[in-house]
Amino acid sequence: MRPNRLPPHVWRLLTVRSLRSFSQGYLNVVVPLYLISLGMSTRDLGLLFSASFLVGAALLLPVGVYADRFGRKPFLIGFTLLIILWGLLYTESTNWMILAAIGALAGIGRGGAGEGNGQGGPFAPAEQAMLADLVPTPYRQSVFTWNSFLSAVFTGLGAVVSGFPFWFPGLHVGNFSGDRVLFVATVAIGIVSLAILWKLPEPSRDKQPNGEPHLDKAPKPRASSATEPHVLRRKHSRLPYKPMSSLSVRLALQQSAAGAANTFGLGFINSLFVVWLHDRYHVNADVIGSIFSATYVAQAVGVFVAARLVRRIGPVYTVVGTRVIASLLVVATAFAPTVLVAGILQVMRMAVATMAAPVRQSFMMGLFLPNERARASAVVGVARRIPAALSPAVSGDMMTMGALQAPLYISGIFQLMSAYLYFRYFSALDE
Repeated sequence: MRPNRLPPHVWRLLTVRSLRSFSQGYLNVVVPLYLISLGMSTRDLGLLFSASFLVGAALLLPVGVYADRFGRKPFLIGFTLLIILWGLLYTESTNWMILAAIGALAGIGRGGAGEGNGQGGPFAPAEQAMLADLVPTPYRQSVFTWNSFLSAVFTGLGAVVSGFPFWFPGLHVGNFSGDRVLFVATVAIGIVSLAILWKLPEPSRDKQPNGEPHLDKAPKPRASSATEPHVLRRKHSRLPYKPMSSLSVRLALQQSAAGAANTFGLGFINSLFVVWLHDRYHVNADVIGSIFSATYVAQAVGVFVAARLVRRIGPVYTVVGTRVIASLLVVATAFAPTVLVAGILQVMRMAVATMAAPVRQSFMMGLFLPNERARASAVVGVARRIPAALSPAVSGDMMTMGALQAPLYISGIFQLMSAYLYFRYFSALDE
């Protein structure tokens, strides 16, 4: 589906995601270095990122359950208010303990190494479920692809902005200068996002036998293919809230196992990659921001490459193949002799590692009924975030002790394990 065919309410959701991605782009680079400048050690930073993932994991499941029951919109608005509060505290306070606490709650500015694209925080089950609700099955993957593309583009633009305090040391907004100017910008972005979300309608999820709402002014799609047998077997005319079926639970657990291995491996390097570059090559936010910006541009292109791969080899083989390649690239990064080589490998690695994200999200949403999607996304999200919460603390200790290469080796091993599990569980369901 082309962007000009998307209805206005879909564009509102994509716009908010783009604005959030823009702010995450510069915060992923600036916040870790800012906290270090306030006195945090690399070990403390790793513990902070671990706490952030644990808090996010604890919130994901209730968000998923209640988003299925009461609607997705309240949670998207609530998280936007949290972004505004985060920006206000970072603007007004230099107490790193207070800043660490709000950072752990909001999941904002925790490194990311080019990953995330505005997906920080516990709102993801509500956002993914709402996107799936707003479009019929044949167009879902297209909309998820555009969502990832716009996120990558705007996160890349935000990463460029992270260098402004170095390029323009005299930059001021009122009484604020340096990194705190960017925190003021985060508050403004949150306010604009809140105004857009306020007019977003809550889509109905029980209007059609297969649970798919009509898409405004879109041509009627053909009958859904056999890629969603689990959904098409259901014949309810209405889809009331009820416990997930045993089949849905099994599919969610399988997605969780494969995702947990992947995020555990990624957590060893992604959250602390800003610090890794800073310690290994002695570079600052201006250089790191440029690397991240190139990474996001590559990701934006990569999502369309992944869409073509899906048509040729199917979604499962696309996910598996990209994870295998990413695991090899992360190990190669450990041997990079210069920051330029490390930056090139980083761009390639993250483009490959994240290009299949919309493919995986769309494939996962297709496995579940509309009134199960937020819960399924929450279960998988919890399983992905708890392992991701453990690895930054371990990685921070390794880096503090001078073992800068070890986290990259461990990351590669677990990404390979994830690829194997995903193939084992879902190859039979490939298109």
